[in-house]
Order: sequence, then structure tokens, then C-alpha cells
Amino acid sequence: KDTFSKFELSGQTEYPKAENKGPWSSGQTEYPKADNKGPWLSGQTEYPKTENKGPWPLDTLSDPVISTLGSVISTEPEGRVEKSLSRETAIQMVAGAAGPSDVIVSSTGMISRELFEFREAAGQGHERDFLTVGSMGHANQIALGISLEKPGRRVWCFDGDGAVIMHMGSMATVGVKGKSNFVHVVFNNGAHDSVGGQPTVGLQIDLPGIARACGYRNVLSVSTEKELLEALGSVISTPGSVISTLGSVISTEPEGRVEKSLCGPVFLEIKVRKGNRPDLGRPTTTPLQNRDAFMKFLK
Repeated sequence: KDTFSKFELSGQTEYPKAENKGPWSSGQTEYPKADNKGPWLSGQTEYPKTENKGPWPLDTLSDPVISTLGSVISTEPEGRVEKSLSRETAIQMVAGAAGPSDVIVSSTGMISRELFEFREAAGQGHERDFLTVGSMGHANQIALGISLEKPGRRVWCFDGDGAVIMHMGSMATVGVKGKSNFVHVVFNNGAHDSVGGQPTVGLQIDLPGIARACGYRNVLSVSTEKELLEALGSVISTPGSVISTLGSVISTEPEGRVEKSLCGPVFLEIKVRKGNRPDLGRPTTTPLQNRDAFMKFLK
């Protein structure tokens, strides 16, 4: 008898009594009712009947979680607290704070659409914005290249948590190569909002900590309008190295860095709630028109 047979190694001595000889054969749609109570959770024989259509109830997940109604909520011990700041409001606040010669490179999807509608509502042109079409995760590298070629302009990158996570290695390049005119804004809602709202790990990892470790000179994280206003004032007006996690600005300048006049590269995380307006429009200019107007503005 072969003591190393696959049945003895797994504790199973024979195939389950099923015509197709096991749960791995083609044509079988469910696992046999065996003593191990199912292959997915100990003691569970079938998926729970939950309205969110998933194989696990929401109350078993660790924080933060994405509700099925489109809001980002936290499951911290003190209770579930819905994020108060919408991404569209945050985009309007940051874009409104940018100077007349500043340029914005925005990531693909909802972020570019909301930026475009902000300009439309404000009666402004779109020549200061480069709307990245596709190329998810590459907006910050486009913005970095522009900032290096145009050191006299402040360059903002409007990014999403999913895009940043997709090409996180780019943050190391920004940290090392970025100059004082580069501002990397990440609108973090813990979801791929532009393609269906699937969750990301954006709210479960320390993006500001990663940015700081990569060499960003200013690192801030905010989640309310008041905190965002304070952070924008610090980014635009105040030199030096700062970090904010609850809206308060403190010095975190490492030893050896004495260039107090430098304020970048900056990493600004804005925690926002999931979702967008149902009537949100799309850009009415073509990508070629956007590119040409943007390049003309940069000259």
C-alpha cells in the first residue's frame, strides 16, 4: 500500500460518492455533501443568504468596508462613521485653489469627468487640465515629467487610490525625482468607482506612510472640508516638511534636510466617500483637442 497516496495525505481514503468522481471534474456545479462541511469555511455547508450578493456577511469584515449603498464606512471600535466629503467637492476645492498658471493632470475615469464638469460650471476653459484617457496608474508620471520640464509651474496630479496601488512603484520615482512644484493628490475612497465600485485596499493601507518612505517632502492626509482647506493653505503658502493625519500640521523634517524653501514633492491624501452624481457628464472635447490645448497653454 502506498502510504504517500494523495488520499492518505489529505485524510481522505476514497473518492466521494458522485458520478463524476469528485468536485474537480468538469460538469459538476457544487461540492458533495461531505463530513468536512464544505471547502470554504469551517462548519459552513453553503454560502450565507445575504443581500449584498457576496459569500461573506458585511459584519464579518475588518475595517474599512464599502457599503452596498455607495458610502465608505468605517468599522472602527467607536462605530461606523460615514465619510462626509464627496470626491467632487474635494476636486472643486483643490482645482479652485490652484493658481492661474498651474496645470492639472487627472487620472482616468470619474476624477477627470468631475474636473471637466467643474470647469464647465465655473465658465472656465479646459486648457490647464490634461485628462488622462486610459493609462490607469500613469497620471503621476505624466505630471512628474511636466513638472521637471516646467519648473516654473506648479503641477498637480489628481489620482485615485486604485490607480496609485496599480503602479505604486511610481511613487518611489516621484519621491526621488520630484521637485518643489509637484503636488500629488490622491482621492481615496477605497473603491474602483469608475468601473463598478469594486473595493480596493486603499483605506486599509498607509498611503501617506508609503509616500513619506518614498521621499515625498510633504505628506498630508485629510477627510473633511476644514482639514482640506488647512492642508491646501499649507501646500500653497507654507514651505517646509509637514504631515497631517487629523487636520493638524506638524513638522516631520528628517535630519539633514535644511532646504526650508522647498515644499515638494507633496503627497496629499483626501479620504472621500464612494459614489458620484447620477447625472455626471463626460468631457465634450476629444482627447486630441485636450492635448493640443494643453500643450499650447504650457508653451
